Amino acid sequence: MAFYKDTYRSRPGSNYRRRPLRNQDEVYQKHLEEQVDESNSALSKASGKAKKLRDMMMTIAEKLCDEEYSEKQLGGPNQIFKLSDEELRDFIIQNCYEQRRNLMANIKELQKMYTQEKKDKEVLAQDIIRLKQENKDLNKQIENMEYSIAHTPSARQSSPSPAEQRQEVQVRVEPSESPSQEDLNDLIPDQSQIVVIDGEPYDLSQVAGDLSEYQKLSLKLIGDTGAAEFEDIYSEAQKVPSLASNKSDTLRKYFTALEEQKLVEKLKCNVLRNAKLTILTELGKNVYKYLFGKSPVKSEVNRIEAMHDNLEHGYGIKKMCKNLEMLGFMNVTMDRAECTITLPNKKLYIPDAIAYSPDGKKTYWEYERGNHHEGDFIDKLDKAAVAIGNSSILHIIVDKTDSKKTVEKECMAFKTQKFKAGSKVKLSVRILLLSDMTGDMDKTPIMQLGRDDKRR
Repeated sequence: MAFYKDTYRSRPGSNYRRRPLRNQDEVYQKHLEEQVDESNSALSKASGKAKKLRDMMMTIAEKLCDEEYSEKQLGGPNQIFKLSDEELRDFIIQNCYEQRRNLMANIKELQKMYTQEKKDKEVLAQDIIRLKQENKDLNKQIENMEYSIAHTPSARQSSPSPAEQRQEVQVRVEPSESPSQEDLNDLIPDQSQIVVIDGEPYDLSQVAGDLSEYQKLSLKLIGDTGAAEFEDIYSEAQKVPSLASNKSDTLRKYFTALEEQKLVEKLKCNVLRNAKLTILTELGKNVYKYLFGKSPVKSEVNRIEAMHDNLEHGYGIKKMCKNLEMLGFMNVTMDRAECTITLPNKKLYIPDAIAYSPDGKKTYWEYERGNHHEGDFIDKLDKAAVAIGNSSILHIIVDKTDSKKTVEKECMAFKTQKFKAGSKVKLSVRILLLSDMTGDMDKTPIMQLGRDDKRR
């Protein structure tokens, strides 16, 4: 017997029970009602999805479309709310297309303005360079004339004063008529030779033409090698036949002349005491490229800055490495890639330098200036303990006595930390001043940063 899904109570307080269907018509009617319910449910779900999709499209239109979308929300024959889903889709596509077309038109206009401005700046740069050269030539004429007046006895009494002469010359050199285009073309340099640095234009051919051959070779020396310390520069100069015969003082004069012409600049580095680092300026790099047809190599200063925190730290490491080489250590390197050690936990330990002792043992070196964060230093010791273990000694080179005290204190803090944690880690550390790197440095006591503080 068929049953309705509907329920009824047989008596008050009883459970719901199905009422049996009385005939075939009621069965058909019930099936139809169930189909209608299912259709209504499906329609309700579809309507919900459609509303969500519509809301999403409205959000997209709000975020992507320009003010046209807002205007259409205000009403009118094409108000946004009356658009079908397909019409709204087409509206979004068309609006974005129009925005893109307007954007491309604006970009083209900006490019045109930029090109024109660039041309105007080039013309202005040419004028400035021409005027600078004219002024330079004029000053030379005046200087020559003043010298002639000063050294001509017969003319000293009758000739006008230098100030009057200067005024007379200035009046005399003013052109009575406009120069020809041919004369201007001779004065105006090739645009490809003009560079603007810090707002001032320079004619590379003119700047290069003012250099002596030795000055050009000195410029090439820095650009070819990237050397920055004068000691290294002089050493490289000995490999160049044209410069090898020059004394160090003579070479210094060449670099002083280059500095006066703004082609090189000198940087102070406290580690080097009174010495300074020499690098090419932007103008110097451009002149080098103009003269030799290639870009200069990356300066040692830039390489060290990229690898280390600062110049003082980087050149302190370099000085440490030089000392190691003088002591007979081999394969000394401060290159971070060559010094990188991957630990079992995938962390990296990168000592400042790695070198092989004269008897072939691999040694690890750190350079510290005492201005680091204690937590960072302890983390470095922790990594060193994993990387080195008992296989070697970690040498820590410091720049001064105060730095040594700081490092010793932090090493003891590391030891205390490991003791409290019950760690069995051991790390042998030797702390030395940079000035104490001698053949007797092996006699310096070793700190054993483990559970036992043994001295070797």
